[in-house]
Amino acid sequence: MPNSLSGRSVYVVSAFVAAMVAGGGPAFATTGPDLKVTATTAQGPYLADEEIPVEVTITNNGDAPATEVKATGLTQSGAPLAWEYQTWRDLDVQGSGATFAPGESRTYHLFGNVPGLDGGSPVVRIKAVGSAEANPADNVQDVTVNLVPAGTTDRVAGQVFADANGDGLPTPGEELAGVKAIAYVWDPGSEHVVTTTDANGRFSLDGIPVGAAQRHIGFEDVPAGWELGVQPAMRLDGTGQYTSLTILAKRADG
Repeated sequence: MPNSLSGRSVYVVSAFVAAMVAGGGPAFATTGPDLKVTATTAQGPYLADEEIPVEVTITNNGDAPATEVKATGLTQSGAPLAWEYQTWRDLDVQGSGATFAPGESRTYHLFGNVPGLDGGSPVVRIKAVGSAEANPADNVQDVTVNLVPAGTTDRVAGQVFADANGDGLPTPGEELAGVKAIAYVWDPGSEHVVTTTDANGRFSLDGIPVGAAQRHIGFEDVPAGWELGVQPAMRLDGTGQYTSLTILAKRADG
């Protein structure tokens, strides 16, 4: 007698498969290691040489261990993103790779930076590979790193005083006029931005190119007996956070 299914048996099996697919369940089990990659980065926007965090999660959805797992993050467009040394840890392509048990998931907190803003926000492709991968389609995800647009400028402004009475506060009559204020811009092709304080000790440094994560301002031609050194670093990103500075000069003799 031939070894075959009856018409009713074929109908029952077909109905079962259709029901499984319609209900979202697999019609059959996937065998072997099956890596899946998800990746995100914080909103930003970021400046050149600033630490950029990227979070990568790798999950083995297969029924067998994933071995020799390594990962890369290559810039597809925009400014090139460089990764910090050893940020990939056991996923580094120069190593032997990691092992993920069936169902295991790990999240890696990676860090990179861009050397400049030219080229625009980078699109970075995160890719994981392992031995005997059953489903490479979900081993890749692109993330966009939001940079401050190239060509953005910012403004730094404030007022300079000589703290003559030593109270650590700006006092009328202590304003310093004729002091040269300088925003230092070391970027290739750019120049320092320079102005002079007015009769009230006020200054405005306009059109400072943003780029590096830290900018400094300094002062020259300070009246004899007073000191105005280089001020604390500022993060200029075009949002005008430093337009109401109060800066006190100290006596040169301490």
